[in-house]
Amino acid sequence: MSFAASILELSMTTPSAHHLAGSTLLAETTEVNTTGVKKWILDNAIPLLILVIGAAALLGALKGNFSTVISKVGLSFFGIVMVVLAGSMGAVTGVGSYLLSLIGINV
Repeated sequence: MSFAASILELSMTTPSAHHLAGSTLLAETTEVNTTGVKKWILDNAIPLLILVIGAAALLGALKGNFSTVISKVGLSFFGIVMVVLAGSMGAVTGVGSYLLSLIGINV
């Protein structure tokens, strides 16, 4: 019998009652959500991206490509702002209220 066939056979067999008598189940019933992932991205990934962009801007500025560096850094920060706004509904509401207040509509 091949290794793959053995693994397949083991995965399809159910444990008998005497195997389950003295064992504890490791499965836990929890609700699965993405708040931990969103918090990690906002807490860790965004500052890391800003650090990488800053380091790249410094290295580009040392070569004398100032106009290219400024345009790439500006577009990168715009992208980061869009990611942060996508992760926070309160920030979207605040930005929307501010933009509406510029043309005289107060919400």
